[in-house]
Amino acid sequence: ILFESVFSCLDMNNLLADVDQAYYTSYFKSEHISNAESIQMAIVSPEIGRGVFAAQDFAPGERLFSESPHICMQQNRDSVIACEFCCAPIVNPAMQYYHLARPVLRPQQEEEESDDLSPDGTPEAFHNQLNSFTLAEAANGSPLPQSHGAKSENEAQQPILCPHGCGEVYCSSSCCDKALNTYHNLLCKGLQGPASTESKQAVVLFERHSCATNETFLLAAKAFATVLQQCINNKKANVEHPLEAALQPLAQFCFRPWVSIVMGEDDEDVSPEEKQVHEETCNELLGDSLQLMRYILDRRCSELSSEEIDQVVNTEWYSRLMGVFEMNNISIDIPNPLRDYFVSVDEMEPTERATLLPKLLPLLDVIKQVQDQREEDEDDDDNDDEAGEEDGGEGAKSSGPGTTTTEEDGNRATVSVDSSTVPSLEGVGLFPIVCSMNHACSPNVVVQYDSGSNRANVVAIKPIKSGDELHNCYLSKNCSETMSYAERQQSLEHYGFVCGCQACVEQKSTAV
Repeated sequence: ILFESVFSCLDMNNLLADVDQAYYTSYFKSEHISNAESIQMAIVSPEIGRGVFAAQDFAPGERLFSESPHICMQQNRDSVIACEFCCAPIVNPAMQYYHLARPVLRPQQEEEESDDLSPDGTPEAFHNQLNSFTLAEAANGSPLPQSHGAKSENEAQQPILCPHGCGEVYCSSSCCDKALNTYHNLLCKGLQGPASTESKQAVVLFERHSCATNETFLLAAKAFATVLQQCINNKKANVEHPLEAALQPLAQFCFRPWVSIVMGEDDEDVSPEEKQVHEETCNELLGDSLQLMRYILDRRCSELSSEEIDQVVNTEWYSRLMGVFEMNNISIDIPNPLRDYFVSVDEMEPTERATLLPKLLPLLDVIKQVQDQREEDEDDDDNDDEAGEEDGGEGAKSSGPGTTTTEEDGNRATVSVDSSTVPSLEGVGLFPIVCSMNHACSPNVVVQYDSGSNRANVVAIKPIKSGDELHNCYLSKNCSETMSYAERQQSLEHYGFVCGCQACVEQKSTAV
Protein backbone atom coordinates (compact mmCIF):
# COMPACT_ATOMS: atom_id res chain seq x y z
CA ILE A 1 0.00 0.00 0.00
CA LEU A 2 1.30 3.44 -0.92
CA PHE A 3 1.14 5.09 2.48
CA GLU A 4 2.82 2.07 4.08
CA SER A 5 5.91 2.53 1.92
CA VAL A 6 5.95 6.31 2.36
CA PHE A 7 5.44 6.19 6.13
CA SER A 8 7.78 3.25 6.74
CA CYS A 9 10.47 5.79 7.67
CA LEU A 10 8.29 7.17 10.46
CA ASP A 11 9.09 4.51 13.06
CA MET A 12 10.36 6.05 16.32
CA ASN A 13 13.64 4.14 15.80
CA ASN A 14 13.97 5.24 12.20
CA LEU A 15 17.37 6.10 10.70
CA LEU A 16 17.88 8.69 7.99
CA ALA A 17 17.35 6.96 4.67
CA ASP A 18 18.91 8.21 1.45
CA VAL A 19 15.60 9.71 0.42
CA ASP A 20 15.50 11.66 3.71
CA GLN A 21 19.00 12.98 3.14
CA ALA A 22 17.94 14.16 -0.31
CA TYR A 23 14.84 15.75 1.14
CA TYR A 24 16.76 17.67 3.81
CA THR A 25 19.47 18.75 1.38
CA SER A 26 16.79 20.31 -0.78
CA TYR A 27 14.81 21.67 2.17
CA PHE A 28 17.84 23.43 3.69
CA LYS A 29 18.15 25.42 0.46
CA SER A 30 14.51 26.50 0.46
CA GLU A 31 12.92 29.73 1.68
CA HIS A 32 11.32 27.88 4.59
CA ILE A 33 14.50 27.93 6.69
CA SER A 34 17.13 30.60 7.30
CA ASN A 35 20.68 30.20 8.64
CA ALA A 36 20.48 26.50 7.82
CA GLU A 37 24.28 26.30 7.70
CA SER A 38 24.33 26.63 11.49
CA ILE A 39 22.72 23.22 12.01
CA GLN A 40 22.86 19.69 10.65
CA MET A 41 20.72 16.54 10.83
CA ALA A 42 22.35 13.37 12.15
CA ILE A 43 21.59 10.10 13.88
CA VAL A 44 21.65 10.29 17.69
CA SER A 45 21.46 6.53 18.21
CA PRO A 46 19.57 3.55 16.76
CA GLU A 47 17.13 3.80 19.67
CA ILE A 48 16.47 7.55 19.46
CA GLY A 49 16.83 8.05 15.73
CA ARG A 50 17.61 11.41 14.19
CA GLY A 51 18.25 14.73 15.86
CA VAL A 52 19.35 18.30 15.14
CA PHE A 53 22.92 19.37 15.99
CA ALA A 54 24.71 22.71 16.13
CA ALA A 55 27.32 23.27 13.42
CA GLN A 56 28.91 26.19 15.31
CA ASP A 57 29.10 27.69 18.80
CA PHE A 58 26.26 29.79 20.20
CA ALA A 59 25.96 31.92 23.31
CA PRO A 60 22.71 32.23 25.30
CA GLY A 61 20.32 34.60 23.52
CA GLU A 62 21.72 33.96 20.04
CA ARG A 63 19.39 32.76 17.29
CA LEU A 64 20.46 29.50 15.68
CA PHE A 65 17.94 29.35 12.83
CA SER A 66 14.36 30.22 11.96
CA GLU A 67 11.76 28.21 10.08
CA SER A 68 8.32 28.76 8.61
CA PRO A 69 5.68 26.04 9.02
CA HIS A 70 4.95 23.43 6.38
CA ILE A 71 1.31 23.79 7.36
CA CYS A 72 -0.35 25.74 10.18
CA MET A 73 -3.68 26.78 11.68
CA GLN A 74 -4.82 29.65 13.89
CA GLN A 75 -6.78 28.63 16.99
CA ASN A 76 -8.16 31.95 18.32
CA ARG A 77 -9.69 33.60 15.28
CA ASP A 78 -12.24 35.38 17.45
CA SER A 79 -9.44 37.44 19.07
CA VAL A 80 -6.90 38.17 16.33
CA ILE A 81 -7.19 38.77 12.58
CA ALA A 82 -4.46 36.77 10.87
CA CYS A 83 -3.50 35.35 7.52
CA GLU A 84 -5.30 32.05 6.91
CA PHE A 85 -2.26 30.71 5.06
CA CYS A 86 0.75 31.71 7.18
CA CYS A 87 -0.95 32.67 10.49
CA ALA A 88 0.88 36.02 10.65
CA PRO A 89 -1.34 38.67 12.32
CA ILE A 90 -2.51 41.51 10.11
CA VAL A 91 -0.32 44.47 11.09
CA ASN A 92 -3.17 46.95 11.40
CA PRO A 93 -3.78 48.05 15.03
CA ALA A 94 -7.10 49.74 14.25
CA MET A 95 -8.45 46.64 12.53
CA GLN A 96 -7.26 44.43 15.37
CA TYR A 97 -8.97 46.75 17.87
CA TYR A 98 -12.31 46.62 16.04
CA HIS A 99 -12.11 42.83 15.82
CA LEU A 100 -11.18 42.32 19.48
CA ALA A 101 -13.76 44.86 20.68
CA ARG A 102 -16.56 43.49 18.50
CA PRO A 103 -18.54 41.88 21.37
CA VAL A 104 -18.78 45.25 23.12
CA LEU A 105 -19.00 47.60 20.13
CA ARG A 106 -21.53 45.52 18.18
CA PRO A 107 -23.37 43.27 20.64
CA GLN A 108 -26.69 43.61 18.81
CA GLN A 109 -25.25 42.32 15.54
CA GLU A 110 -23.49 39.54 17.45
CA GLU A 111 -26.83 38.41 18.86
CA GLU A 112 -28.72 38.74 15.58
CA GLU A 113 -26.12 36.65 13.73
CA SER A 114 -25.66 34.04 16.46
CA ASP A 115 -27.34 31.41 14.29
CA ASP A 116 -24.94 32.00 11.40
CA LEU A 117 -21.60 31.28 13.01
CA SER A 118 -18.39 30.41 11.25
CA PRO A 119 -16.34 27.54 12.71
CA ASP A 120 -14.33 29.89 14.90
CA GLY A 121 -17.44 31.37 16.48
CA THR A 122 -17.37 34.55 14.41
CA PRO A 123 -20.65 35.48 12.69
CA GLU A 124 -20.11 34.59 9.04
CA ALA A 125 -21.85 37.71 7.72
CA PHE A 126 -19.68 39.94 9.87
CA HIS A 127 -16.57 37.90 9.07
CA ASN A 128 -17.23 38.41 5.36
CA GLN A 129 -17.73 42.16 5.88
CA LEU A 130 -14.82 42.58 8.27
CA ASN A 131 -12.38 44.05 5.77
CA SER A 132 -14.73 46.67 4.33
CA PHE A 133 -16.13 47.53 7.78
CA THR A 134 -12.80 48.23 9.40
CA LEU A 135 -11.42 50.13 6.42
CA ALA A 136 -14.58 52.23 6.20
CA GLU A 137 -14.32 53.06 9.89
CA ALA A 138 -10.65 53.87 9.50
CA ALA A 139 -11.45 56.19 6.59
CA ASN A 140 -13.65 58.21 8.94
CA GLY A 141 -10.85 58.47 11.45
CA SER A 142 -9.17 55.59 13.25
CA PRO A 143 -10.02 55.39 16.96
CA LEU A 144 -6.36 54.71 17.64
CA PRO A 145 -4.47 57.99 17.99
CA GLN A 146 -1.35 58.10 15.88
CA SER A 147 2.07 57.82 17.47
CA HIS A 148 5.47 58.17 15.93
CA GLY A 149 6.22 54.59 16.94
CA ALA A 150 3.21 53.12 15.14
CA LYS A 151 2.45 52.93 11.44
CA SER A 152 0.19 55.61 10.04
CA GLU A 153 -3.23 54.58 8.78
CA ASN A 154 -2.05 54.78 5.19
CA GLU A 155 0.90 52.49 5.96
CA ALA A 156 -1.10 49.96 7.98
CA GLN A 157 -1.33 46.55 6.39
CA GLN A 158 -4.55 46.00 4.46
CA PRO A 159 -5.56 42.34 4.23
CA ILE A 160 -6.54 40.51 1.09
CA LEU A 161 -9.85 38.63 1.04
CA CYS A 162 -10.37 35.32 -0.72
CA PRO A 163 -11.53 36.22 -4.26
CA HIS A 164 -14.28 33.58 -4.05
CA GLY A 165 -16.01 35.42 -1.20
CA CYS A 166 -15.68 32.86 1.60
CA GLY A 167 -14.36 35.54 3.97
CA GLU A 168 -10.89 34.12 4.60
CA VAL A 169 -8.25 36.81 5.13
CA TYR A 170 -4.65 36.86 3.86
CA CYS A 171 -1.74 39.12 4.69
CA SER A 172 -0.68 39.48 1.05
CA SER A 173 -1.59 38.55 -2.49
CA SER A 174 1.29 36.07 -2.37
CA CYS A 175 -0.18 34.19 0.59
CA CYS A 176 -3.62 34.27 -1.00
CA ASP A 177 -2.26 32.77 -4.22
CA LYS A 178 -0.27 30.12 -2.32
CA ALA A 179 -3.35 29.09 -0.34
CA LEU A 180 -5.49 28.84 -3.48
CA ASN A 181 -2.84 26.84 -5.31
CA THR A 182 -2.07 24.41 -2.48
CA TYR A 183 -5.34 23.60 -0.70
CA HIS A 184 -7.90 26.39 -0.47
CA ASN A 185 -9.50 25.81 -3.89
CA LEU A 186 -10.47 22.36 -2.61
CA LEU A 187 -11.88 23.64 0.71
CA CYS A 188 -13.30 27.10 -0.06
CA LYS A 189 -16.95 27.73 0.84
CA GLY A 190 -17.26 30.48 -1.75
CA LEU A 191 -16.43 28.55 -4.92
CA GLN A 192 -19.08 28.70 -7.63
CA GLY A 193 -20.11 26.03 -10.09
CA PRO A 194 -22.18 22.81 -9.86
CA ALA A 195 -19.54 20.65 -8.15
CA SER A 196 -18.51 23.39 -5.71
CA THR A 197 -22.06 24.38 -4.81
CA GLU A 198 -22.99 20.76 -4.20
CA SER A 199 -20.11 20.26 -1.78
CA LYS A 200 -20.30 23.68 -0.08
CA GLN A 201 -22.68 22.47 2.61
CA ALA A 202 -20.37 19.52 3.27
CA VAL A 203 -17.48 21.96 3.86
CA VAL A 204 -19.60 23.87 6.38
CA LEU A 205 -20.66 20.64 8.10
CA PHE A 206 -17.07 19.42 8.20
CA GLU A 207 -15.91 22.64 9.83
CA ARG A 208 -18.70 22.55 12.40
CA HIS A 209 -18.04 18.89 13.19
CA SER A 210 -14.33 19.63 13.63
CA CYS A 211 -14.93 22.55 16.00
CA ALA A 212 -17.39 20.50 18.05
CA THR A 213 -15.10 17.45 18.34
CA ASN A 214 -11.42 18.09 17.51
CA GLU A 215 -10.23 21.19 15.68
CA THR A 216 -7.12 19.34 14.52
CA PHE A 217 -9.41 17.82 11.89
CA LEU A 218 -9.32 21.28 10.25
CA LEU A 219 -5.54 21.07 10.01
CA ALA A 220 -5.87 17.55 8.62
CA ALA A 221 -8.20 18.90 5.92
CA LYS A 222 -5.46 21.30 4.83
CA ALA A 223 -2.99 18.43 4.73
CA PHE A 224 -5.33 16.18 2.71
CA ALA A 225 -6.07 18.95 0.23
CA THR A 226 -2.39 19.94 -0.03
CA VAL A 227 -1.31 16.38 -0.83
CA LEU A 228 -4.00 15.87 -3.45
CA GLN A 229 -3.41 19.26 -5.10
CA GLN A 230 0.34 18.58 -5.20
CA CYS A 231 -0.38 15.18 -6.74
CA ILE A 232 -2.41 16.92 -9.46
CA ASN A 233 0.47 19.36 -10.05
CA ASN A 234 2.99 16.50 -10.13
CA LYS A 235 0.96 14.61 -12.73
CA LYS A 236 0.86 17.70 -14.94
CA ALA A 237 4.65 18.01 -14.58
CA ASN A 238 5.13 14.30 -15.37
CA VAL A 239 6.75 13.66 -11.98
CA GLU A 240 7.47 9.98 -11.36
CA HIS A 241 5.22 8.52 -8.63
CA PRO A 242 3.25 11.77 -8.24
CA LEU A 243 1.28 10.79 -5.15
CA GLU A 244 4.27 9.41 -3.27
CA ALA A 245 6.21 12.59 -4.08
CA ALA A 246 3.32 14.69 -2.76
CA LEU A 247 3.36 12.74 0.51
CA GLN A 248 7.13 13.10 1.02
CA PRO A 249 7.06 16.25 3.24
CA LEU A 250 4.70 14.57 5.72
CA ALA A 251 6.79 11.40 5.67
CA GLN A 252 9.55 13.17 7.62
CA PHE A 253 7.53 13.34 10.84
CA CYS A 254 7.36 10.70 13.56
CA PHE A 255 3.91 9.37 14.36
CA ARG A 256 1.81 6.89 16.25
CA PRO A 257 -1.78 6.04 15.25
CA TRP A 258 -4.08 8.71 16.65
CA VAL A 259 -6.37 6.32 18.51
CA SER A 260 -3.46 4.78 20.43
CA ILE A 261 -2.33 8.26 21.50
CA VAL A 262 -5.59 9.77 22.66
CA MET A 263 -6.89 6.68 24.46
CA GLY A 264 -3.66 6.19 26.44
CA GLU A 265 -3.02 2.57 25.53
CA ASP A 266 -0.14 2.39 28.05
CA ASP A 267 -2.24 3.74 30.94
CA GLU A 268 -2.59 0.90 33.44
CA ASP A 269 -5.36 2.76 35.31
CA VAL A 270 -7.70 2.45 32.32
CA SER A 271 -9.58 -0.85 32.10
CA PRO A 272 -9.76 -2.84 28.84
CA GLU A 273 -13.49 -2.06 28.66
CA GLU A 274 -12.86 1.68 28.97
CA LYS A 275 -10.16 1.50 26.31
CA GLN A 276 -12.53 -0.30 23.98
CA VAL A 277 -15.24 2.35 24.45
CA HIS A 278 -12.68 5.10 23.91
CA GLU A 279 -11.35 3.43 20.78
CA GLU A 280 -14.87 3.05 19.38
CA THR A 281 -15.59 6.73 20.08
CA CYS A 282 -12.37 7.87 18.38
CA ASN A 283 -13.01 5.65 15.37
CA GLU A 284 -16.54 7.03 15.11
CA LEU A 285 -15.24 10.61 15.15
CA LEU A 286 -12.66 9.75 12.49
CA GLY A 287 -15.28 7.98 10.41
CA ASP A 288 -17.74 10.88 10.50
CA SER A 289 -15.01 13.39 9.68
CA LEU A 290 -13.64 11.19 6.90
CA GLN A 291 -17.08 10.75 5.34
CA LEU A 292 -17.55 14.52 5.06
CA MET A 293 -14.00 15.04 3.82
CA ARG A 294 -14.34 12.33 1.20
CA TYR A 295 -17.63 13.80 -0.04
CA ILE A 296 -15.91 17.16 -0.56
CA LEU A 297 -12.79 15.85 -2.26
CA ASP A 298 -14.59 13.39 -4.54
CA ARG A 299 -16.47 16.34 -6.02
CA ARG A 300 -13.62 18.83 -6.17
CA CYS A 301 -10.67 16.64 -7.22
CA SER A 302 -11.99 15.90 -10.68
CA GLU A 303 -8.45 15.47 -12.03
CA LEU A 304 -7.85 12.46 -9.76
CA SER A 305 -9.60 9.12 -9.97
CA SER A 306 -11.54 7.69 -7.06
CA GLU A 307 -8.87 5.00 -6.73
CA GLU A 308 -6.11 7.62 -6.42
CA ILE A 309 -8.02 9.49 -3.71
CA ASP A 310 -8.63 6.16 -1.96
CA GLN A 311 -4.89 5.71 -1.47
CA VAL A 312 -4.75 8.77 0.80
CA VAL A 313 -8.23 9.56 2.07
CA ASN A 314 -8.89 6.44 4.12
CA THR A 315 -9.33 5.62 7.81
CA GLU A 316 -5.87 4.22 8.48
CA TRP A 317 -4.08 7.09 6.74
CA TYR A 318 -6.29 9.60 8.56
CA SER A 319 -5.39 8.05 11.92
CA ARG A 320 -1.70 8.19 11.04
CA LEU A 321 -1.98 11.81 9.92
CA MET A 322 -3.72 12.80 13.15
CA GLY A 323 -0.94 10.96 14.99
CA VAL A 324 1.61 13.11 13.15
CA PHE A 325 -0.16 16.23 14.40
CA GLU A 326 -0.51 14.97 17.98
CA MET A 327 3.20 14.21 18.22
CA ASN A 328 4.71 17.03 16.18
CA ASN A 329 2.53 20.14 16.32
CA ILE A 330 4.48 23.15 17.59
CA SER A 331 2.60 25.92 19.38
CA ILE A 332 2.57 29.27 17.59
CA ASP A 333 2.38 32.40 19.76
CA ILE A 334 2.77 35.70 17.89
CA PRO A 335 2.30 39.10 19.61
CA ASN A 336 -0.79 41.06 18.58
CA PRO A 337 0.03 44.24 16.60
CA LEU A 338 -2.48 46.06 18.82
CA ARG A 339 -0.31 45.30 21.85
CA ASP A 340 2.72 46.51 19.89
CA TYR A 341 0.84 49.77 19.35
CA PHE A 342 0.39 50.30 23.09
CA VAL A 343 4.05 49.45 23.64
CA SER A 344 4.96 52.15 21.12
CA VAL A 345 2.87 54.61 23.13
CA ASP A 346 4.87 53.78 26.25
CA GLU A 347 8.06 54.54 24.32
CA MET A 348 6.93 58.04 23.36
CA GLU A 349 8.29 61.23 24.87
CA PRO A 350 6.62 62.01 28.25
CA THR A 351 4.85 65.16 27.02
CA GLU A 352 3.46 63.47 23.89
CA ARG A 353 2.48 60.39 25.86
CA ALA A 354 0.66 62.43 28.51
CA THR A 355 -1.36 64.12 25.77
CA LEU A 356 -2.22 60.84 24.10
CA LEU A 357 -3.20 58.76 27.14
CA PRO A 358 -6.56 60.48 27.82
CA LYS A 359 -7.61 59.63 24.26
CA LEU A 360 -6.70 55.99 24.84
CA LEU A 361 -8.71 55.57 28.05
CA PRO A 362 -12.07 54.87 26.31
CA LEU A 363 -10.38 52.25 24.12
CA LEU A 364 -8.72 50.62 27.11
CA ASP A 365 -12.07 50.54 28.88
CA VAL A 366 -13.66 48.65 25.98
CA ILE A 367 -10.78 46.18 25.89
CA LYS A 368 -11.18 45.65 29.64
CA GLN A 369 -14.89 44.92 29.12
CA VAL A 370 -13.99 42.30 26.51
CA GLN A 371 -11.53 40.73 28.93
CA ASP A 372 -14.16 40.65 31.70
CA GLN A 373 -16.66 38.97 29.37
CA ARG A 374 -14.06 36.41 28.35
CA GLU A 375 -13.23 35.59 31.97
CA GLU A 376 -16.91 35.27 32.82
CA ASP A 377 -17.38 32.81 29.95
CA GLU A 378 -14.33 30.82 31.09
CA ASP A 379 -15.63 30.77 34.65
CA ASP A 380 -18.98 29.47 33.42
CA ASP A 381 -17.21 26.72 31.46
CA ASP A 382 -15.07 25.84 34.46
CA ASN A 383 -18.11 25.71 36.72
CA ASP A 384 -19.83 23.34 34.29
CA ASP A 385 -16.75 21.10 34.08
CA GLU A 386 -15.81 21.23 37.74
CA ALA A 387 -19.19 21.22 39.49
CA GLY A 388 -18.82 20.22 43.11
CA GLU A 389 -15.19 21.30 43.45
CA GLU A 390 -14.20 23.87 46.04
CA ASP A 391 -13.82 27.51 45.06
CA GLY A 392 -10.26 28.52 44.30
CA GLY A 393 -9.41 25.48 42.17
CA GLU A 394 -7.82 25.60 38.75
CA GLY A 395 -10.86 27.32 37.33
CA ALA A 396 -10.57 30.29 39.68
CA LYS A 397 -9.54 33.53 38.02
CA SER A 398 -7.36 36.26 39.42
CA SER A 399 -8.16 39.91 38.85
CA GLY A 400 -4.50 40.88 39.12
CA PRO A 401 -2.39 40.37 35.98
CA GLY A 402 -4.01 41.23 32.72
CA THR A 403 -5.98 44.30 33.71
CA THR A 404 -5.78 47.14 31.23
CA THR A 405 -4.98 50.32 33.09
CA THR A 406 -2.92 53.45 33.07
CA GLU A 407 -0.27 53.56 35.75
CA GLU A 408 1.96 56.21 37.22
CA ASP A 409 5.67 55.37 37.11
CA GLY A 410 7.08 58.35 38.99
CA ASN A 411 6.30 61.23 36.66
CA ARG A 412 5.78 58.79 33.79
CA ALA A 413 2.26 57.70 32.85
CA THR A 414 2.25 54.28 31.19
CA VAL A 415 -0.21 51.85 29.66
CA SER A 416 -0.35 48.39 31.26
CA VAL A 417 -1.41 45.82 28.64
CA ASP A 418 -0.49 42.14 28.55
CA SER A 419 -1.38 39.00 26.62
CA SER A 420 -4.58 38.35 28.56
CA THR A 421 -6.09 41.72 27.68
CA VAL A 422 -4.78 41.90 24.12
CA PRO A 423 -4.33 38.22 23.19
CA SER A 424 -1.47 37.02 21.07
CA LEU A 425 -2.20 34.92 18.04
CA GLU A 426 -2.42 31.28 19.11
CA GLY A 427 -2.01 28.43 16.67
CA VAL A 428 -0.21 25.22 15.82
CA GLY A 429 1.99 24.18 12.94
CA LEU A 430 4.26 21.50 11.54
CA PHE A 431 7.89 22.66 11.30
CA PRO A 432 10.09 19.93 9.77
CA ILE A 433 13.34 20.91 11.52
CA VAL A 434 11.94 22.32 14.76
CA CYS A 435 9.86 19.14 15.12
CA SER A 436 13.01 17.04 14.62
CA MET A 437 14.65 18.41 17.76
CA ASN A 438 14.52 15.83 20.54
CA HIS A 439 13.12 16.54 23.99
CA ALA A 440 14.92 17.44 27.20
CA CYS A 441 13.24 18.55 30.42
CA SER A 442 16.06 21.07 30.83
CA PRO A 443 16.57 22.16 27.18
CA ASN A 444 19.33 24.24 25.63
CA VAL A 445 17.08 26.08 23.12
CA VAL A 446 13.65 27.69 23.12
CA VAL A 447 11.25 28.53 20.27
CA GLN A 448 10.17 32.18 20.00
CA TYR A 449 8.19 34.31 17.53
CA ASP A 450 8.69 37.89 16.38
CA SER A 451 5.77 40.26 16.07
CA GLY A 452 3.99 39.92 12.73
CA SER A 453 5.92 36.82 11.66
CA ASN A 454 5.05 33.12 11.62
CA ARG A 455 8.69 32.01 11.60
CA ALA A 456 9.74 29.91 14.57
CA ASN A 457 13.03 31.28 15.90
CA VAL A 458 15.21 28.73 17.69
CA VAL A 459 17.22 30.63 20.32
CA ALA A 460 19.95 29.34 22.63
CA ILE A 461 19.23 29.55 26.37
CA LYS A 462 22.47 27.82 27.38
CA PRO A 463 26.00 27.89 25.91
CA ILE A 464 26.05 25.54 22.89
CA LYS A 465 29.20 24.11 21.32
CA SER A 466 29.56 22.95 17.74
CA GLY A 467 28.45 19.32 17.62
CA ASP A 468 26.04 19.61 20.57
CA GLU A 469 22.57 18.21 20.04
CA LEU A 470 19.77 20.77 20.24
CA HIS A 471 17.06 19.92 22.74
CA ASN A 472 13.65 21.55 22.94
CA CYS A 473 11.17 20.96 25.77
CA TYR A 474 7.92 19.28 24.69
CA LEU A 475 6.23 20.19 27.99
CA SER A 476 5.72 23.47 29.82
CA LYS A 477 8.48 26.00 30.37
CA ASN A 478 10.81 25.12 33.27
CA CYS A 479 9.09 21.73 33.59
CA SER A 480 12.17 20.26 35.32
CA GLU A 481 11.49 22.71 38.17
CA THR A 482 7.68 22.84 38.15
CA MET A 483 6.89 19.15 37.55
CA SER A 484 8.07 16.05 39.34
CA TYR A 485 9.95 13.27 37.57
CA ALA A 486 6.84 11.06 37.61
CA GLU A 487 4.59 13.85 36.26
CA ARG A 488 6.96 14.53 33.38
CA GLN A 489 7.24 10.88 32.40
CA GLN A 490 3.45 10.52 32.44
CA SER A 491 3.01 13.64 30.30
CA LEU A 492 5.50 12.29 27.75
CA GLU A 493 3.90 8.84 27.44
CA HIS A 494 2.02 9.58 24.22
CA TYR A 495 5.32 10.39 22.48
CA GLY A 496 6.34 6.77 22.96
CA PHE A 497 9.59 7.22 24.89
CA VAL A 498 10.90 7.39 28.45
CA CYS A 499 12.88 10.57 28.93
CA GLY A 500 16.49 10.00 29.91
CA CYS A 501 17.72 13.59 29.86
CA GLN A 502 20.19 14.81 32.47
CA ALA A 503 17.45 16.31 34.66
CA CYS A 504 15.52 13.04 34.67
CA VAL A 505 18.61 10.93 35.42
CA GLU A 506 19.44 13.18 38.36
CA GLN A 507 15.89 13.21 39.73
CA LYS A 508 14.97 9.57 39.07
CA SER A 509 16.78 8.25 42.13
CA THR A 510 14.93 10.69 44.41
CA ALA A 511 11.52 10.31 42.72
CA VAL A 512 8.77 8.95 44.92
